[in-house]
Amino acid sequence: MSNPTTPTKPSVDELVLQLFEKVQQKQRDIAASEKPQWVTSCSIGLEEDGVKTRVNIQTVSDPAKLVEVLGGLLAKQSQWANAASSLGVKLPFKWMGYTVEQWTKDFKTRLAQIELVAKRAELKALEARLDKLITTDQRRELELAAIQKEMEGSS
Repeated sequence: MSNPTTPTKPSVDELVLQLFEKVQQKQRDIAASEKPQWVTSCSIGLEEDGVKTRVNIQTVSDPAKLVEVLGGLLAKQSQWANAASSLGVKLPFKWMGYTVEQWTKDFKTRLAQIELVAKRAELKALEARLDKLITTDQRRELELAAIQKEMEGSS
């Protein structure tokens, strides 16, 4: 005898559809977070007037480069604080018009974007694997649901 309070196990088809929906939701989440809000000009160099040594944060793909530039910026901030202390003055440190906190926020934003690329690739691989498991009937159900959503959204 089965216990009426025992939840029934979802069928393979139901499980595939649930997983497919989770992958699609994660893809929507990634798409929503792909529009970053930059605080700085995103162009930074450790020589304030050295145009040749500047880095555009938005194009950096290696996290180590971001660490290197931020490390240099933090060293400059420390030197500034020591010099200001020696002179007995309180002057805020800004580099190229922005605070270290503002630069750091943009560096973190870029790191999040770099991570999104990896997450997107991972989701694409999962979706391809799930796609192999979807039956013709499930495809029809998904397509009908998508059409229904579009029609409800355009009303």
